[in-house]
Amino acid sequence: MRMLNSIFKDCSDDIKIASTIKHTLTNATLRERVAYFIPKKDALVDTNNNIINIAMEIVSILSNVPAAS
Repeated sequence: MRMLNSIFKDCSDDIKIASTIKHTLTNATLRERVAYFIPKKDALVDTNNNIINIAMEIVSILSNVPAAS
């Protein structure tokens, strides 16, 4: 969730400063918009994969713990 909030904050910050550059997301072409969002999507996918890998490691560790009796 923090990563998602970070991405939204980055987008928000970029939009705030966009008015000072030639193209903003509002008047950018579709190609420019795609180029802007692809790295952010890729970062989110990487984070999601890391979370899944960590969860799988935790399950593996917990499955090797003897049951309490």
